[in-house]
Amino acid sequence: MRATTEDVKSLALTDVYGRLVRLLNALATPAGDGTAVVPEKLTQQAIAERVGASRDMIGKLFKDLVAGGYLAIEDRTITILKKLPTGW
Repeated sequence: MRATTEDVKSLALTDVYGRLVRLLNALATPAGDGTAVVPEKLTQQAIAERVGASRDMIGKLFKDLVAGGYLAIEDRTITILKKLPTGW
């Protein structure tokens, strides 16, 4: 019940970027070299469904995060290179 309440609260009060960061941080496992890797091979559509957004919006956010040097995405493996900013 608490998890459901947190999910509803997140959808209502957090923007798409905040929900994306929360999901990536929750799924990531530390790699030991200061980076973290999301072990699941997720598509942009799957991520969009999990955070309640459109695939296009997730694609735009990923593009910006990759350009900013925060993420690396290769073969559907997401690597968090440095701490994601709190706001975008």
